[in-house]
Amino acid sequence: MLNFKPTTTSKSKIKSKKIPQLYRGEILDCFYDFYLKIKPIF
Repeated sequence: MLNFKPTTTSKSKIKSKKIPQLYRGEILDCFYDFYLKIKPIF
């Protein structure tokens, strides 16, 4: 358990660093469009 936990954190840190800022922004835009489409229903 103690050995497993640090590896997971370091892997997730590397993953977040690998994802470019622009790509992350595109994902947020997609989520926002989706939110605006669903909002009128509620």
